[in-house]
Amino acid sequence: MKYTFYEQDIGFIIGDTTYGGANQYGESGTIDVQLKRMYSDESDNDGGISYSSCAPEEWQIEFIDLSSDHYNSWEGQIAFDNGVGDVEVIEYFSSEIKYVTLDNSYSWTINYTFYEHDIGFIFDGITYGLNNQYGDSGTIRT
Repeated sequence: MKYTFYEQDIGFIIGDTTYGGANQYGESGTIDVQLKRMYSDESDNDGGISYSSCAPEEWQIEFIDLSSDHYNSWEGQIAFDNGVGDVEVIEYFSSEIKYVTLDNSYSWTINYTFYEHDIGFIFDGITYGLNNQYGDSGTIRT
């Protein structure tokens, strides 16, 4: 995975390693990490996350882009950490993975960052984002 930071205070965590946080503009790097991108009704049984383009019967997260219901580049980043060493990071994704279902047997930490003003998501009945400054971020723990 290749990454480039354009803000001083952004970064990401994979396992026990933090990347970024005190960056110079344009600072970049490359790391070897196994990522798996999933689409429409596929599920990751090992990590406890499944995605869908249509609302399944029970879902926890719905991604929103006020510009379009069928978007092809949600400009944000979200990391799902299930607390047992599995972290999945997705960014700049499409409405093909609009709905997320999390396995409730895990305690989740969800880190998010918004890179456009009109994006966000609904989680547990609470809306996050939709009126963002570039780089707005937060953490949710379940």
